[in-house]
Amino acid sequence: MGQNFWFFIHDFDIPYDNNFMERALRMIKGKTKVSGGFRSRKGREKFGNIMSIIKTAKLRKLNPLICINQIYQGKALFA
Repeated sequence: MGQNFWFFIHDFDIPYDNNFMERALRMIKGKTKVSGGFRSRKGREKFGNIMSIIKTAKLRKLNPLICINQIYQGKALFA
């Protein structure tokens, strides 16, 4: 294993596991179990896009509603 493996010991902002991605995927799995999935491919894509914006905004400690509003105004968000 390389030296990068132990960065989380020195910097507590770096996660020591891969649970972040597992939690992100769990939401979609729950959606398919509760409602039986998506009716169309377009609906699935819209859901994924909206949830991606919301999750990214929360991760960056931004208000998701303001971010979505800025997208509709044509402003760049996470650049």
